[in-house]
Amino acid sequence: MMMATTLSGLLLACVAFAGVDLFTTKRALEEDLTALAGVIGSNSAAALTFADKESDTQILQALDAMPAIAAARVYTANGQPFVTRITAATDIPATAPPEGARMHGDHIEITRNIFFKGEKIGTIFIASDLSHFKARARRYALSAVLILGVSILVAFVISSKLQTILSTPIHALAGVADRVRRERDYGLRFSGEGSSPREIEDLMSAFNEMLAEIQLRDDELQRRRDSLEGQVARRTGELHIAKDRAERTAHRNQKILNTAAEGILELDASGVVTFINLAAARMLGYSVDELTGCHLHDLVHVDEMAALPVHECPVCRASLRVPIRAGLTTTFVASDGRRFPVEYSTAAVPAGLATGVAVVVTFRDVTQRMQIERMKDEFVSTVSHELRTPLTSIRGALGLLASGALGTLGGRAERMLNIAVSNTDRLVRMINEILDLERISSGRVELNRSATSASEVMKDAVDVVQSVAERAGVAIAYEPDYTLLWIDRDRIVQTLTNLLGNAVKFSPSGSRVVLRGEAGEMFTFSVEDQGRGIPADKLDTIFERFRQVDASDSRDKGGTGLGLAICRSIVHAHGGAISVESTIGSGSTFRFTVPVAVASAPRNSAGPASRPRATETADAAVLIVEDDSDLARVISATLESHGLRSIVASTGEEAIELCTRLRPALVILDLMLPDLDGFAVVQWLREHPDLASLPLLVYSANEVSIADQARLRLGTTIFLTKSRIPLSDIERYVRTLLHTAQQTEANHAM
Repeated sequence: MMMATTLSGLLLACVAFAGVDLFTTKRALEEDLTALAGVIGSNSAAALTFADKESDTQILQALDAMPAIAAARVYTANGQPFVTRITAATDIPATAPPEGARMHGDHIEITRNIFFKGEKIGTIFIASDLSHFKARARRYALSAVLILGVSILVAFVISSKLQTILSTPIHALAGVADRVRRERDYGLRFSGEGSSPREIEDLMSAFNEMLAEIQLRDDELQRRRDSLEGQVARRTGELHIAKDRAERTAHRNQKILNTAAEGILELDASGVVTFINLAAARMLGYSVDELTGCHLHDLVHVDEMAALPVHECPVCRASLRVPIRAGLTTTFVASDGRRFPVEYSTAAVPAGLATGVAVVVTFRDVTQRMQIERMKDEFVSTVSHELRTPLTSIRGALGLLASGALGTLGGRAERMLNIAVSNTDRLVRMINEILDLERISSGRVELNRSATSASEVMKDAVDVVQSVAERAGVAIAYEPDYTLLWIDRDRIVQTLTNLLGNAVKFSPSGSRVVLRGEAGEMFTFSVEDQGRGIPADKLDTIFERFRQVDASDSRDKGGTGLGLAICRSIVHAHGGAISVESTIGSGSTFRFTVPVAVASAPRNSAGPASRPRATETADAAVLIVEDDSDLARVISATLESHGLRSIVASTGEEAIELCTRLRPALVILDLMLPDLDGFAVVQWLREHPDLASLPLLVYSANEVSIADQARLRLGTTIFLTKSRIPLSDIERYVRTLLHTAQQTEANHAM
């Protein structure tokens, strides 16, 4: 291989050298002939001009001194031969060829135009023999052969020597490498040091080091492979265990979902059911297979909900404004057409748990619960009417006795009367608190909000508690604040009354209770007393139902343990918060917040505290419409004790007849009547223009909602709840209504 490379190099060098030399020689020959043609052409110009062939023939004879010139010819301007000289056999063109140099057989031909004074007068043609050129080429070829022969001999001698020195160790090294490749035995080593040149020994040493490194890495790879196989085996086992556990968990979850009492289903973005449990299918009257893959919206909705597109349906749409919506109600229709109310919750499926957007719907049939709620509402209504009405009459009658309006009592009778009054008040408070808490907790009490001055609310609450505080020897002070609040005035007065009443109840005689207000983003009321304080472990529980600091307080101080629970419910309904701070032996401070009225909030100044007291109205007939005869007589006696004349109607029909015949100055109306209810009476009065503006005081056992208040308004109308407003205050509301009616009539007369 080495010799072949060397010989190839020498051969290429010889060929290149010969080729360059021959090319140079040919180029030089062309240049010499071109120069010779130019000289002869210049010398022949005169002969051509004067057509002197003899002179031109003599000029061409000068070429005899050059043996290589085989032929020469001079042509006239039109290309015809003029003078010719031939010394060797060659072809001469009959007409002048184009100017230039060319190879023609064994000759090289040169043609050059002859000019005289810039005008072409002829052409000179010269043909030269190439025999000397070819002889030179043969000499070069012979030299190359000789050089190659000597080189081959020398290369053979040198390669024979190098074969022993270089090739043998390299072949041995290649053999070791081949064994390593075939046997994968990286422990093999090449040994040949001392018998090779230094470079070969370095190569062998590097090869051995490479094998050692490869062996180390192979051993490490083997260890890693063994370790990895162990890890894979362990992981595979763990995956099998995890898979089995996941399958068991999925099976258990499926059983849980299928045994759940609530209906659970999953919808994709288009409202198609992708999963539904047995309870949901059973409630809807289908099988699981029948519902899976169906559009839920087309099956379960009725009326307005069915008319909505699926992307607007609050149940089926996947795009939720909030991730979870709970406690919503609607009506579903079963496969047999039966409609049933449901309470449902919807939740968006988090990303990654489902393909695309989906929603999970959980619902339950609340038919039975709604029946129970209706029964409870009926019970509450019954309790309100059947307990509040007789209690109001009892308390009114006792109040008349205690006031001395019916005569003077002896000392012992007066003490018994005070006991009856006290316990009647306690029973009334208990019933009111239980009913209030039930309504507030169930969300059925509507807040009649208006823009109200904080000082008015504080004054009303202090006025209610002032008499109790005076009897207990406790002073009440408040700091007026005229910030407008957006509140239900009656409910906030009720809250402050409860807090002030508790502060007075648990404060020692001679102490002081302070009511303050502080404006901010929310307005803060605070009630501070100097009582015994509340233990730290009771601070978190006193706002719960039926909770008191000391169990004996129920007997010694009175109360049901519901007052603070009601306060918390009212405050929360307003969007506020209530809290307490207390130190044993130093007193307690209760605080709660309510919203501040915005500038555009409507101002409702209606309320007994803000109305002027009416003057005596002569011949004023107040119609009392009340089916409880005892309560009607007590109300009538109360009004008559203040100089107001009254008439009584026990049914709706009788009330309508008396209004038509007598036209009363004011109507006190109970809503629950044996024939026509209070709504029907008001509707009849509205239909008669001469009676539609009568002042009306609705005195009912039930709280009247805002919507019902709109249905019950005639002229100036006030709504009061039995047992919540003492009968002694009825006279004040009646006078206020009569005074307002008089002013209205006077304004119309003007």
